[in-house]
Amino acid sequence: MPYHFDNTFRQYSSMSADQHRWGEKGSTIEAVVVFEDWLGPVSALIQSVDNKHYAVIYLIAWKAPELKRRIFALRAIQKRAAEVYLRNIRSDYCDLDRKQNEAEALFAAADPVSLLIRTSDNMIEGASATDANPPQKPWRDISPDDYLKWKEQLAD
Repeated sequence: MPYHFDNTFRQYSSMSADQHRWGEKGSTIEAVVVFEDWLGPVSALIQSVDNKHYAVIYLIAWKAPELKRRIFALRAIQKRAAEVYLRNIRSDYCDLDRKQNEAEALFAAADPVSLLIRTSDNMIEGASATDANPPQKPWRDISPDDYLKWKEQLAD
């Protein structure tokens, strides 16, 4: 069962068909697993509307003071890798580090960043293909000053 932020982590998308068909305007994207949350998503495994594609997203910038406007980097994941991850975390295990190790393995299997997504209140405002490779940092280390820098790279 997909996890929904604020009971609705469904987001309207303006991504084009050549970007894994995450959906066209008015469609939704599902967060299958939320890795980290701070007043909204920080990182998550998402699934396309047609349930054929997976990706991980992670926060690269947010706008102060309310932190509702966010920019995420998207990295595509092979469907098989996502399915193995989901199967492994849903199985019983005693190792307390396993969940973190499985998430790290999933990110290691992900393709390079291919898309930047700008959101407000979890609604997609813009998306742009990119060859930038923004680092994945802890949310505490992300400066609101970075928002304008990354926003400039997004085509509206």
